[in-house]
Amino acid sequence: MSTPFTELIIKAPFMFVKGFLLGFMHGRNESFDHFFHRKAGIRRETLTEKVKEVLALENYTELCLPDSIVANFIEAIEKIDPSLEILVTQKRPIKKAEFGFSFSVFDPHHAEICRQLFTYTPATIEILDFNPEEKRDDEATGIQEYAPIHPYIFQGSGTVKGKFEGVMNFYLTIKRSELADQIVCKEIELHFK
Repeated sequence: MSTPFTELIIKAPFMFVKGFLLGFMHGRNESFDHFFHRKAGIRRETLTEKVKEVLALENYTELCLPDSIVANFIEAIEKIDPSLEILVTQKRPIKKAEFGFSFSVFDPHHAEICRQLFTYTPATIEILDFNPEEKRDDEATGIQEYAPIHPYIFQGSGTVKGKFEGVMNFYLTIKRSELADQIVCKEIELHFK
C-alpha cells in the first residue's frame, strides 16, 4: 500500500524550513519520509520560480510530506512567532507523479544490472513506452571519425508513472545505483488531485 503525500509551499528560506522540519521530527520522536523539491529532483512549477530562487527574490520552499503528518506540521508552523515570517501558502494533495528516463550502457555486466533495475519495480508504478535495445558488433572497436564505436550497446528510454511514493523511491533507487551516471532522469513531475 502506498502512502499518500501532499505538497506544501512554504514562504520561508529552505534552510529555515529544513531546520524546522528536523526540530518537528525530533520533538515528536518520529521519523518519516519527506522530500524537498530542490534536493529530490522534483520539478518546480515554472522557470520563473527557479530564477527567483537563484536570485533570492522570493523565499519559497516546496516540501512533500505524508498526509498523516501535514495537519500537525501546519499547526506547528501556525504556532510560531509571527515575527519569524514562516507561512504555508499552498497545500496540494498529490495524485500521482512521473519522470522520463533514458540510458546507454556499453558493457554486458552493467546492462544486466540495468535490466534488473527496470524489471523488478514497485507495484505502485508502471513503466511506459519502454523498449530497450541490445546491439552487438564484434568488429566495432576504437574511434571512428569523430565518435567512439562500441562493440556492445544496451539502450532504452521510457516514462515512469504511478503513486508519488513509488515513483519517488524508484527515482532515488536509480540515483543511488552504480548506474547513476549512465541513466539520465528528467525531473519528477507532480499531478495533483
